[in-house]
Amino acid sequence: ARFADGDEYHELLLHLVLEGRRGAASFWAPYLATLPSLDTAAPTLPLLYEFGGDTPINASSADAALSAALAGATALPDILAYRSRVRRTYSAVARHVFTPYAPVFGSRGIPYPEYACTLIGQGHSRTRTNTTTHNAHALTHAGATHIMDTRVIWWDGARHLVPMLDAVNCAAGVTAGRVHATVAGGGAALTRADRAYGSGDQVWEDYGQRNVIYYTFHGFTLRDNAYDCVDVRLADDDAMEAAPPAVLQGLKDLEPAVEAGGGARAVLSRSVLGLVACIPTPPTPAGAVARAAALRIATDAIALVTNASAPEAARLIATAVEGQAAALAAGSVAARAAAAGCAACNPAPDRTGTDDLLPPPSPRVCARACSQLAYLGGEAAGLRTVAAGVVTPAK
Repeated sequence: ARFADGDEYHELLLHLVLEGRRGAASFWAPYLATLPSLDTAAPTLPLLYEFGGDTPINASSADAALSAALAGATALPDILAYRSRVRRTYSAVARHVFTPYAPVFGSRGIPYPEYACTLIGQGHSRTRTNTTTHNAHALTHAGATHIMDTRVIWWDGARHLVPMLDAVNCAAGVTAGRVHATVAGGGAALTRADRAYGSGDQVWEDYGQRNVIYYTFHGFTLRDNAYDCVDVRLADDDAMEAAPPAVLQGLKDLEPAVEAGGGARAVLSRSVLGLVACIPTPPTPAGAVARAAALRIATDAIALVTNASAPEAARLIATAVEGQAAALAAGSVAARAAAAGCAACNPAPDRTGTDDLLPPPSPRVCARACSQLAYLGGEAAGLRTVAAGVVTPAK
């Protein structure tokens, strides 16, 4: 079946679900059996937070817990908005597809947890997660959104599911500027390796994304990420709404990206945060050059919005970075507490005085706490790098 409005995303998603329901009779059964389950994906993913602990909770409780765990993180408003958007989309699909076509999808349609598990990573050029084996019935639901958005391969502006290629995991690249790229022709998809491999070696590639993308849609971060940057809030939504048209046009003229040697991008963008500049953080010569250029763009932008002089704008940026770093340090207390007994992300966990009172956290809880700490630690390091690059005149 096809959507009248050409929703190729859900067309592919629903075909995936229906193939899963065919079980061993599906031509794709061997491939479907390698795809990740809800239980595997949920612990580290913000979208599935309500299903990632030892006991499921409702969505509003999950939003509150996630807000506490990521308090101070610049990505938090966008993550919460993403979670809300997925729930709204699910409600619309349930109303317009699952209910009218109950003979096809069953009286329950696709329950939300399983639908969401197929959505992760939508709109990004390359996303994947680790693989695990589960039964075909679980795939019927848990395969859908998560698989579509973490396994999809893009070429010619369209999504594709490519067995084997979609199982290649992410690692920092060995060649600057070399990231995943797939071309198709003759019925095959060709992706060239960025390094040499021997027999039996695990194959890796660099997806070429920011850590906030990796964390939001995959649940992991890279320690040495040549493509990372940190969002600096230059102006809130109120200031943007009050800005005259000439200022908004001036901001458009500042939008061209700054590349860190083919790596990190620094761009001005509008989001639920207001006006944001993504400042490259890689500790490399190319990263330093791009960072300096991005900070110049940010200085010009904030001077334009606030009618401040360049020195005043630089001070405002320095103050913003310091404020974000302080908020992050204060807000990460909950995440650090959750990980206190987890050896996986804390090699020598301090459980002094607690061993006789509380059992160690479960693997699921630790997986979630470790992924949160890794993201928060990376953002804190990025803010420190940006702060060191902000040059402000003496007062």
